[in-house]
Amino acid sequence: MDGGEDVPLDEDEGLQVTLPDLELAFPKSKESPYDNEWIPIEDDLSLKTVVLNDYDILAFKFADDEHFRVEQLEYVDEE
Repeated sequence: MDGGEDVPLDEDEGLQVTLPDLELAFPKSKESPYDNEWIPIEDDLSLKTVVLNDYDILAFKFADDEHFRVEQLEYVDEE
C-alpha cells in the first residue's frame, strides 16, 4: 500500500499514525472473524477486487505487532 501522508489530529484526539505504521487484513472466513485467522492485505489491488458489505470486519495492527487480533466488536447505534 502506498502513501505515508500524515493525517492531522487535534492533540486530544489520540495517537497520530501514518499509512506505513498500519497493516490491514481480511478474515479467512467472513462467518467467523473472531477466530482471528487473517489474510493480510498486501496491496491496493486486494482492496479493489473485494466487495465489502455493512458489518464486514477488517483487522488492523501496527506494523511492528506480531499478530492481527479482534478483541471485541465496537458498534454504536446512531439512532
